[in-house]
Amino acid sequence: MQPATIPYQPETIITVTRKGQITLPAHARRLLNTEKNPKLAVVVEPDGSLTLKQPKYPTLESLAGIIPPLNSPKTWEEVEAIIAEDRTEAYLAKQK
Repeated sequence: MQPATIPYQPETIITVTRKGQITLPAHARRLLNTEKNPKLAVVVEPDGSLTLKQPKYPTLESLAGIIPPLNSPKTWEEVEAIIAEDRTEAYLAKQK
């Protein structure tokens, strides 16, 4: 059995309320599968357009385990030194 196809609709006009809320049209909700996962990511593109997509990590729980554990715990001084080094590198990169 093939999944139902969603008809292509190139543009739908929606309204932004005074509270900044919008209602996604039903075809967009089906396409984005919002019943299974109601979280969406809004991406502001360089040209000012917006893209809606499923977030890679929709919940805090989904982040569990993506960062490997440290080999050994760091002292507070070591953490501060790492932060200072990262800030210096970022500053120097902006100067180029």
